[in-house]
Amino acid sequence: PLLSMSIPIEDIFRALSTGLQICKDLKSLINDSRKDIEQNEPSYHWATFIDPMHSFKISWPILRWGIVEIGDVLPSVYRPIELRYRTANSVNIPLMGELVPNVSVTIDKNGGVEMQQYVKSMKEKLYSKYRLCGATKFEDRLGEKAELNEALIEYHVTFPNFLLWEIRKIKRFEDKMYTVAGLIVEGLPCLDLVIADLPKIMNTVAILGSRKK
Repeated sequence: PLLSMSIPIEDIFRALSTGLQICKDLKSLINDSRKDIEQNEPSYHWATFIDPMHSFKISWPILRWGIVEIGDVLPSVYRPIELRYRTANSVNIPLMGELVPNVSVTIDKNGGVEMQQYVKSMKEKLYSKYRLCGATKFEDRLGEKAELNEALIEYHVTFPNFLLWEIRKIKRFEDKMYTVAGLIVEGLPCLDLVIADLPKIMNTVAILGSRKK
């Protein structure tokens, strides 16, 4: 069996729709995205990556997104995959380099902590990281939506010349924290298309119910 990252992503895009003033019916967009994935419409040319070692799977439209990283980052935290939107346009952030819309899966082996405390610590680390990189404002948009084994955070990071929107869905499984993060860079071309793709990709992430020994 599979464990899905089951926090409703509609909550995320309810906040996004206000900030970006998008005229689309986002509820219909989310529902349509699920239908697209289920029907596997050939126009999307979806690819799927299954990682039995880290026990998860993720799918994406290969014509617009691609894998740029598969590998470990730290001994206790794994980022086994990162997808990036295929665009020649990016923003440059000091200490971080070029940044484009992306989706990543991170696994924290130290998952045996209380979820609210885990979310609080994560936000503090993110705020410190972006502040060192020149951010002028870090704005929490949804508050701490943390349950026993699931959490959702969504925030804006303001830089002098652009704005980042980041969404993080967290799920505890087998004493590990699985985090699916989606990043939007406001001001780059094709913003509506990126926003259309992001929930579809994040909705495909599922944790495998058994681990290959």
